[in-house]
Amino acid sequence: MAIQISKEDVLEAFKDIVDPELGLNIVDLGIIYDVNIDGNKVIIKMTFTTPKCPFSFLIFKQVRDVLKKLGFTDIKVNIVFDPPWNPSMINPAVRNKVRSSPWAKY
Repeated sequence: MAIQISKEDVLEAFKDIVDPELGLNIVDLGIIYDVNIDGNKVIIKMTFTTPKCPFSFLIFKQVRDVLKKLGFTDIKVNIVFDPPWNPSMINPAVRNKVRSSPWAKY
């Protein structure tokens, strides 16, 4: 039986995953590029703030755990670095939270 979860539902659930370094959830941070759902199958296209992100494994695991909790049985998470993440991808509504960071010019 196919589950009835929308892209918006997935993105809302991902807001519980917070980047430990920046203190922002991964949706507002702008590292989720795409969510494709087909029944019980989900494909996520995402990135990290840097290819050498020290928390990449933790965030990747949390993404998979959230998808399993939502009921997906066929899960694929594609990590891409094109386009590379940059601070302008942060949700403008929360960008002020990082004003004290090195990206304050954004």
